[in-house]
Amino acid sequence: MVPFKVRERDQQIWLSGVDAPPFERGEMLTYYLNMDMSKLEKLRMELGRASFELLINYQNLGNYGKHLEKAFRKQQQLLSFLKKQPLYAGVPERDFTHAAGELHDIMDRNEMLLRGYDEPIEDEEDDGSPQPLEEDSSPHFEMSEAIFEPQYQFKNHDRIYAFNDEIRANRDKFETLIDEFLRVKKLYQPFLKEYQSGDKQAALKRLFQRDWILDSSPMQLNYGGQMTAIYALGEDGKIYRETEYSSPGAFLYTELMTGLLENRVPRCCANCGRFFMPRGGYEVEYCDNLAPGETDKTCKEVGARNTFARRVKDSPALQIFQRAYKTHHARIRNGHMTKEDFALWSAKAMDLRDACLEGKITLEELETELTKDLMYKKG
Repeated sequence: MVPFKVRERDQQIWLSGVDAPPFERGEMLTYYLNMDMSKLEKLRMELGRASFELLINYQNLGNYGKHLEKAFRKQQQLLSFLKKQPLYAGVPERDFTHAAGELHDIMDRNEMLLRGYDEPIEDEEDDGSPQPLEEDSSPHFEMSEAIFEPQYQFKNHDRIYAFNDEIRANRDKFETLIDEFLRVKKLYQPFLKEYQSGDKQAALKRLFQRDWILDSSPMQLNYGGQMTAIYALGEDGKIYRETEYSSPGAFLYTELMTGLLENRVPRCCANCGRFFMPRGGYEVEYCDNLAPGETDKTCKEVGARNTFARRVKDSPALQIFQRAYKTHHARIRNGHMTKEDFALWSAKAMDLRDACLEGKITLEELETELTKDLMYKKG
């Protein structure tokens, strides 16, 4: 609906027309994986309802002007959302104006029909350039109730049918745009979680073969738009791939597939549940963001602590080691043990712990060795 361009090289992406540092491959996909889509889901339902109210049928008798204003307002809300997205930072305002003017054009082409006249209106001279639209400049003209009369509808059946098709096509464009964002939540999110935690081949098979459900409609794996790529030589003498995407869905689809090919896809943090891009190609479980409920600890720090706590809970040997460790560490604060002696004891204690975990000594032997009163005294 509103195209945008990017320049790509070495897993970095520059937005066309934006003087800013590039973002890394997968970074934008991660952004949308973490986005709250609830408002978009609600807007999708409202757009569908508003467009239905523009169809010429008996159910929509009366208040047609208000239905038109409502439909235009909902479309403007979606376009305003799109303008604020990082991918559209360099897109000219005229491209949004053109998308916003489509509903105007439909009404203008069918003005005589909606006024209740049998003859179509003659087209005026038009240079084809989109006219600037105000934020609330919804189409205004009086509708005739004659268009809802059976005799009029019978006589103008073909024109009414064509008009309703135009309204449906206009609605489909906006709903498809929303679906391209919702696909990230409804399809990409569950796939990436399964891909991360289970059988990767099974997850890939499900991704390519199974339909996922969105509001009782199949949410299929597709790119949601078109893309055109060329290769160009940059001012720095390096080759770049320049791609024009017709929609965000095409870009996000490419991001996911390229990440899978390069084994660099976002992962879901095991602590906060948000997606992040792992650095260095490692399959880490926790992100570096501030952990929920913490003021100075990251999810990685909290996760390491929780992981060790689970290991201790499940291991009698680690429980014995932890009790002895805390007891000896407390003796430093009480002045009953020096830091140097504690370091010596700690090294020996870890060797004993590992020996017990490997089955070389028993739990009883471990506890006896770790609780000996050999180094409790000062010096």
